[in-house]
Amino acid sequence: MRNSEAIQKLIHVFSKLPGIGPKTSERLVFWLLRQPKYHIADFIESLQKCAEVVNQCPICFMLTQMSPACEICTDP
Repeated sequence: MRNSEAIQKLIHVFSKLPGIGPKTSERLVFWLLRQPKYHIADFIESLQKCAEVVNQCPICFMLTQMSPACEICTDP
């Protein structure tokens, strides 16, 4: 069975995640697409929010919402 171009692209994007091969990527995509639209919207919104507010600390490389450095590295 041939998947649509949109599904193929999403499978490709998921397969770029560490430890996720083509078969697991396909399973994740098909599972996600079977979820109610509001679950998918919540997933997208959460991912976008993290992409906007989470940074990597330039000192210890921990993920943080603080800028320019994390709470530990800025603590005197």
